[in-house]
Amino acid sequence: VEEPKKLLLQPLVVEIEVGELVSLPLVLFDGSLRVMQNCSLLDITWEIAEGSDAFEFVDEPEGGASSLINHHTGCTNRYLRATKSGRALVRAKLGGLEDDVVIFAFEPLRLLTVPPVVTPGASALITFDGGPAPWHAEPAAYFHSLSSPDSSANDGLRIDPVGVSAATRHSYRVSCLRQGSYQIMITTGNKPTPSNALPVHRQITARYVCDVPDALLIHPPYPTVPSSTNVSSLQKSCLLGDNFPALDSYYSGVWPKLLHVRSEQNAPFQVSAIKRGLIFTNVSSLVVDCSVSNSLARMEPPHTRDSVVDPHEIKTRRVVVVGTVEGNVVVTCQASAWEKSLVSSLPSPPSTSSLTALRNNLDLKILHNAVISPVQLTLHNSPSNQGILHASGGSQQFRLITNDSSVAEVIYGSETSDVVVIPRSSGTVEVTVQDLCLYGSEPITAQLLISDVSELRLRVRDMMAIDEVALMRVEAFDSRGEVFSSDQYKTMTFFQVGEIENIKILEPLDPAKSGYPIR
Repeated sequence: VEEPKKLLLQPLVVEIEVGELVSLPLVLFDGSLRVMQNCSLLDITWEIAEGSDAFEFVDEPEGGASSLINHHTGCTNRYLRATKSGRALVRAKLGGLEDDVVIFAFEPLRLLTVPPVVTPGASALITFDGGPAPWHAEPAAYFHSLSSPDSSANDGLRIDPVGVSAATRHSYRVSCLRQGSYQIMITTGNKPTPSNALPVHRQITARYVCDVPDALLIHPPYPTVPSSTNVSSLQKSCLLGDNFPALDSYYSGVWPKLLHVRSEQNAPFQVSAIKRGLIFTNVSSLVVDCSVSNSLARMEPPHTRDSVVDPHEIKTRRVVVVGTVEGNVVVTCQASAWEKSLVSSLPSPPSTSSLTALRNNLDLKILHNAVISPVQLTLHNSPSNQGILHASGGSQQFRLITNDSSVAEVIYGSETSDVVVIPRSSGTVEVTVQDLCLYGSEPITAQLLISDVSELRLRVRDMMAIDEVALMRVEAFDSRGEVFSSDQYKTMTFFQVGEIENIKILEPLDPAKSGYPIR
């Protein structure tokens, strides 16, 4: 039995993925540098000296310590879990002996771009992030690569590194030279070094498809229907948002041919190329021409927008400038040729005969934005009262929103486009109408005041002859000091308090009347 003379931390690996555990074996040596077999009863102190926000000590993992790939046995072990990416300095102490080790945690390796589907001669930017970071002691040992295990990729793909945008984020430009379906593989990690003898590598694969599409589709680039809307109740002419079918549903015969568009605006749309089950991510080698059928709208040249810098975007994103007049316009897009600069040097250039089917239309119905009237309305606060707002124009497929349902109940009648407002309590409320089926529509809002009667005033001549009959008018004022409109008096109740000397009201007080005869 001897006292330990040396303490070492000897983990097999010093890099782990977030969520993983690493085994930290502690080894003790006697004066002759012989390994001590058991130190479980010794008072060894463990601490995360740096990086405690990204790492934590945990108990032995499920399945036992041997279940860890990086497990290595010492005279005692601790286990460290990475909760987020970062660096930890772990230290162990026994009396005057101590040792520390640096552990790095990295995010999982992931592909940031969708699996590419491109036309011959086009390319795709493959970007990935995560995986082991450059090792702090020897950053030159870090590497990343994109390759293909398919032998056909040797003359089918050209792979060019683009540059580094972050420590673990990298991009490659992969160009299609020959039609085919290829597997691409991304590998990243560090090479072995004295301070990282068993580095960790990560690898992911993806499919890269190069083909000729068999259909062009024209559609809005983004949804406008709120996700909470029940679109199943909308008319078939409503072709926005969740009601716009998935691109690959073109073959099922449900692809829409009509789109409602608001007048006096720029209406962007997307031209997508598809082939059964595949949506193309880049068609820059195709020459796509789009036109409109009449003068109610015009096609904006794609190159006029400074914000569009990607050739792929120029090919697929178009803008129709819609005029002020309501009516119908047909947008037609057709792939007419291949870009010679991109396909002429290919081993097997695609033929123009494959483009005959790449043509499609989208009918635009130009409509003015919806309006609501009146835009301001005051209602007497009575549950038997109701006000009517009328929404007109637009697609007539509306969704109502109120900012305070405790003030008024709002009911929309889709057949008449009337909005019925029933008072619940005094206060103000805004009623907003959204057009669910008009592309580029703007919401319209009406402001309502629900008010009790704050003041009554009697209007009558100040002089009259004995036995002469005159008309007395009653004016009711709302909480803002404005006179209620005549149609609001029907839900009010008037009654006389006391007697008026020498004046007699000849008829019962009825708020529905405009005045009362007196003598």
